[in-house]
Amino acid sequence: MDLNATQLLANFGGMLPEIALALLFIVALLADAAMRGGGRRVVVFVVLAGAVVAGCLLLTQGMLIAGGSAAKGDARFFEDVFHAEWLFKGSNQPYGFGMVVVDGFGIFFKTLIALALVLTLCYGLAARDLAAEGVERPGRFSALLAAAALGMFLMADANDLLLMYASVELFSLAAYALSGSARRPPRSAEAAIKYVLYGGVASAVMLCGISLMYGLLGTTNFAELGLLLGAPNTENALRNPLVISSVMIFAGLAFKIAAAPFHFWAPDVCEGTPAPAAAFLSAAGKTAGFAVLARFILVAYPTAMQGFDWRPVLGGVAVLTMSLGNLAALQQTNLKRLLACLSIAFGGNVLVGLAVATPAGVAAILVSFAFYVPAVIGAFFMVSKLAEHAGSEELDDMRGAGAAAPFAAFCFAVCIVALAGLPPTSGFIGRLFLFNAAIDAGGRFIWLCIAAGANAVVALYVALRILKALYFDRTECEPGGWTFGLPGRIMMGVLAIVVLAFGIPGVFNPVLALAEDSLRGLLPYLRDSISGAGL
Repeated sequence: MDLNATQLLANFGGMLPEIALALLFIVALLADAAMRGGGRRVVVFVVLAGAVVAGCLLLTQGMLIAGGSAAKGDARFFEDVFHAEWLFKGSNQPYGFGMVVVDGFGIFFKTLIALALVLTLCYGLAARDLAAEGVERPGRFSALLAAAALGMFLMADANDLLLMYASVELFSLAAYALSGSARRPPRSAEAAIKYVLYGGVASAVMLCGISLMYGLLGTTNFAELGLLLGAPNTENALRNPLVISSVMIFAGLAFKIAAAPFHFWAPDVCEGTPAPAAAFLSAAGKTAGFAVLARFILVAYPTAMQGFDWRPVLGGVAVLTMSLGNLAALQQTNLKRLLACLSIAFGGNVLVGLAVATPAGVAAILVSFAFYVPAVIGAFFMVSKLAEHAGSEELDDMRGAGAAAPFAAFCFAVCIVALAGLPPTSGFIGRLFLFNAAIDAGGRFIWLCIAAGANAVVALYVALRILKALYFDRTECEPGGWTFGLPGRIMMGVLAIVVLAFGIPGVFNPVLALAEDSLRGLLPYLRDSISGAGL
């Protein structure tokens, strides 16, 4: 290892957003311990400011990437700035052989995670439901959000099985604490216990898979795994244990993104978790999970691993996930559980892009998450605001909310329609890109489009069921009887406008262009050139 001081400083320079979040977590914990009573709410503003700083650092890195790419004319980012490596590899090593890779793909996902953190903190400031749900320490709650975001950032950067596992566990530990942060409702303790038990089993299975993979191939680096698994002279006798270890690792990651058949925990945990935490985990948690899963699948596995093609397997998991998510949503009466089921179904749709594994498919994943984050956080926020007046989160208790609170009900309807993937919202655009990528990839993926189309009909029924309850069911509510504060109304309006605006043709083009540019570092691992994205 020939690591000099200059390279070490450059490497840490590439990790500035992660360092900022780590320091923010420490400062927030100390401030929360030092303050008393209402002063702890100041910590929320401190974490919000830190999240904005981390977002600005990410934007700076993105601009450096764009400038370096334009100057060099190739796909190697940070070669002269941060080397795209950190600590464990020397400057003479090829790009992508370190534990951490700082590239456009990771920065895109980390920016969405930072956005979700900012929106969640604004959510906590605009809503009064933290105290109502038993969250007595908003400062500590905000510090846990920062710790979870740090784990998510590292998940997006991970280029090694060991760092992947460590970052997933960092995120998971903070998520367990967030799910049980409400002391008064018994369902919060139940949600935390279920999350810890299921999550612990999933982590153990993933760690066993990592151990088996290392024992078979002698490396944990994604790029080195890809070279070994794609080598033509690899012993065929290794195929079965390699497939077993791969399935175990995938099972652990599938739990984190609530992919079937490891999705059963999500509705229970979401119902018992305080609404801001549920919103953050549904938005940022799924985003980070797909970031690490996509990098792991695309870099570590060639198209055919010893004759075993993983793309049909991912396609089957995608169909199963979207189908079970939508069918489960049909049976839900609690709105938080219903949103969790729609989030599961969304993950199934996004897996279509990963199964296709073309630049069009992966770019569609990035675009879908860019539109998913504001929609799901907005839906959770509006559920909590409506529940303040209805007295519960049950759909039956919100009948007639369209007359009692027309603005809030309209904003909620917009977010629900987007999560269902229906026009004229941004959710429909993301779904359209995923369909288009599967069609352009050839006839072997048409069955994914057919399955996704059938599920779109089910999602339509779920959305219409909610709209019917809001606007057409009879109720005792007085028209205009529900009032909301100005911060809440501003946040509702902004999120609804964003979801609607990105559903307009042409408005989403900058997001699409940014998503395509973010893939240049992954081009060697994709099937076609980015010019053939067909978007």
